[in-house]
Amino acid sequence: MAVCAACDSEQEIATSKFCSKCGAEIPAVDSLRSAFKTAFYVHATLFVLTALMLDGGRSHQFCLIAMIGYWLAVLLLFMRRRKAPTRSDFLFIRYSVVPLWIAAPYIAEIVYRYIGESTRPGIERFF
Repeated sequence: MAVCAACDSEQEIATSKFCSKCGAEIPAVDSLRSAFKTAFYVHATLFVLTALMLDGGRSHQFCLIAMIGYWLAVLLLFMRRRKAPTRSDFLFIRYSVVPLWIAAPYIAEIVYRYIGESTRPGIERFF
């Protein structure tokens, strides 16, 4: 069962992708599944490629930070629009980890200016 975002009526997705009351399109579960499948492939590719870089693990750390930020953003997205994701939501789920990965070093530079870069690991830097 899916809920139409326009009229809040429950519809059976197997019968139609359109609401029988108002005619609005109901996003299919398959498109959400394919979006997460594409996101998994993009994440796996970035994870492996950054792990193989010989830069002391710096790019891999940025990749992990981008992935954590991505999953927090997806969690927020589903808390807000669980029943009726839009096309831009599907696009965000599929490919947004790449721009986050590109932006992570620049965001890290700002954070390091605030807390200071140190040799201490993890949360110990704040104390």
